[in-house]
Amino acid sequence: MTSIGIPKEIKSGEARVGLTPAEVTALVGQGHAVRVETGAGTLLGLSDDHYREAGAGIATQAALVYACDIIAKVKEIQPSEFALLRSGQILCGFAQIARDTVLLDALLNAGVSVVAYEAIKDVHGNTPVLAPMSHIAGTLSASIAQWCLQTAQGGRGVLLGPGARVVIVGAGVSGLAAAEAFYRLGCAVTVVLRDPQRARSLLKRLPIGVHCVAIDSLPNLLPQTDVLIGAVSVPGALSPKLITEAMMGTLPKGAVFVDIGIDMGGISETSKQTTWSAPIYVAQGVVHFCVANIPAQVPQAATAALAAAALPYLQAVASQGVIAAAKLDAGLAAAVQVFAGSVTSPSVARDTGRSCQQLL
Repeated sequence: MTSIGIPKEIKSGEARVGLTPAEVTALVGQGHAVRVETGAGTLLGLSDDHYREAGAGIATQAALVYACDIIAKVKEIQPSEFALLRSGQILCGFAQIARDTVLLDALLNAGVSVVAYEAIKDVHGNTPVLAPMSHIAGTLSASIAQWCLQTAQGGRGVLLGPGARVVIVGAGVSGLAAAEAFYRLGCAVTVVLRDPQRARSLLKRLPIGVHCVAIDSLPNLLPQTDVLIGAVSVPGALSPKLITEAMMGTLPKGAVFVDIGIDMGGISETSKQTTWSAPIYVAQGVVHFCVANIPAQVPQAATAALAAAALPYLQAVASQGVIAAAKLDAGLAAAVQVFAGSVTSPSVARDTGRSCQQLL
């Protein structure tokens, strides 16, 4: 029997939880023990009783949860949780360790293993656990941008609709969701592609009227842009810096930049991670919104989607162990970024300057 702990998330503004009672029921039905920290689901309407009825035990403090074999989280481990880690433990969640060497050192020193949700891939090369969060973040970027455009936030005072000009860098899940959200408002939307070869296939998926251009067109677009969206990510690796400080300075004063991929460093030289308690700052005259956990603001939908997508991978790891599960699933193997205190991801090793140990 494997024990699985679900802690209360403590990252600023985070209201999601690692698993819902539905997933707890499935895990308990397989013979695993699940322990949930009291109040873990409160912000999305899930009480301790909901989890008890699903078969979980309720822990009155985080230390009791972190005594479990597997920790099912949402966001990365926070500094105050470092001391709770123990050797041999498996952490499952959005790890984001390539951008944070302090976090990485804590994980290595503790001797834990890390399954990074953002790096899990299916047989088609898609990211099944990350994708629903990316879709939510892209959809919410339109309402976030409108708030940032208000003069009270230092924005231009532009109302999103006909006449508003939006440029989206990236055409993955979040970029496409953002394009649809802004287009529904009547904005003039341009999607900037790093790979022009994708233009024809993407035009079939985008609303008629959304334009696709190559990345080398970006500098010419910026001076007429009201909202710039960063929607580029490389699963498990740092985001590429596609926008220089000088380029950012060519946007109109009071324009808005929402960097959806900030959790892995962001795509601009001016990007720096913010929190929901202080979400914006102005750089080069542009209002920057760089909060890493955008889906946390709609925790009911986000948790349901995340937990359902993560469950099969948690079941595999809990039933078979990391190595056996990884041998059966190459997409899961690619997401094991740390194993027993050693870096096992080539991209994490490259981005952090660490040596890499082969997992299998």
